[in-house]
Amino acid sequence: MVKPVSQLKTVTAVLFVAPVALLTACSPNEPVATQPGTTPPVWMGSPNPSAEAAPQNDQVTVEKKTINAVITGVDGTQFAAATIDFSEKFATVTVQTTGAGQLAPGLHNLQLTSAGKCEPNSVGPAGGNPGDFLSAGDPIGGTGQNGPLVPLQIRGDGTGMLVTTTDAFKEDELLDGDKSAIVIYDKSDTIAADATGGAARRVACGVLSSS
Repeated sequence: MVKPVSQLKTVTAVLFVAPVALLTACSPNEPVATQPGTTPPVWMGSPNPSAEAAPQNDQVTVEKKTINAVITGVDGTQFAAATIDFSEKFATVTVQTTGAGQLAPGLHNLQLTSAGKCEPNSVGPAGGNPGDFLSAGDPIGGTGQNGPLVPLQIRGDGTGMLVTTTDAFKEDELLDGDKSAIVIYDKSDTIAADATGGAARRVACGVLSSS
């Protein structure tokens, strides 16, 4: 009867030691956690919200180019300022007076010319009698009395502003070679003349420039 008692003690000792050994093997010298753990993310088949977004295709930006002119009268007094903004398909022309009373109320024809000169009492490319701003050359950019531009309307207080669009010319046509100018004619009760003469009189002029 002695052997059974000895075997029982041996089994009891093994059962007591086994859990302690397991605990020691699982966490050697580690403190007991007091904070709950972080739940790992679960992917359900949809795009992972934590993943970086795929790069978007860069949008194509069309660079706009602008040319300008300071429009002055015969004595050098500034009458107006002009800007021409070129986009991919057309140009936007803006002409605005810079002071009141320089231009008479009413419609004033505007034209782009074939030479970037604004000389009072000058002769046109074809010769003839001198006149103000005739050295600016012939009108360009379309046919008709106004070419590609509509008249500038001056209000009763002597100020005015025009914004119009046209596809009758490109930037290089105005800046290459002899360049170009923009001229303002006297009141448009007569047809604007070209640089060789006619009834209308050029009263202001500005050389177009990209600067």
